[in-house]
Amino acid sequence: MRKHWPFILAVVLQVLIVAAVPATRLPVLLSGRTVLLKTAPVDPYDILSGYHVVLSYEISAPDRLDRLPGTPYFQRGDRACVVLKEGPDGVWGAVRASGEWPKDVKPDEVVIKGRYDGRRIVYGIEHYFIPEGKGAEIEQGLRTERARTRVEVKVDGFGHAALVRLHVGDKTYDY
Repeated sequence: MRKHWPFILAVVLQVLIVAAVPATRLPVLLSGRTVLLKTAPVDPYDILSGYHVVLSYEISAPDRLDRLPGTPYFQRGDRACVVLKEGPDGVWGAVRASGEWPKDVKPDEVVIKGRYDGRRIVYGIEHYFIPEGKGAEIEQGLRTERARTRVEVKVDGFGHAALVRLHVGDKTYDY
């Protein structure tokens, strides 16, 4: 048993590392509020990158956020706290943005945290991993149903977001 101890330890460490990746999303999925976000147009030739889809959101574009009152000028690496509110169509949109956590968040609003990367605000929900055998179907849907593509995310009370589902036209793909 003593000479197998390093091998057992190595296996246990690998299992813990693999289990830790989805476990980081678990608190957000359990306690988060469901938000439906509209995707922004993406480069149709860069939709699929291996086994995942690269997504962009309307709430990621600094030029859209600049139109909101009180939005600061974001520089590369700056933290962004974007306050979202549900619209009449069920899609959540940005109502204001700042570099600090807002103090006056209403009960019908949600704050999502991100970081400005020099081009857009990144929230950690930009990559949707494709279920096996669905790549061509999702790619075709993203090309033809671009205006009707939505992403369902959960956002917790600390502004962390986790992807739940991708809605492409009338089809839904669980994450």
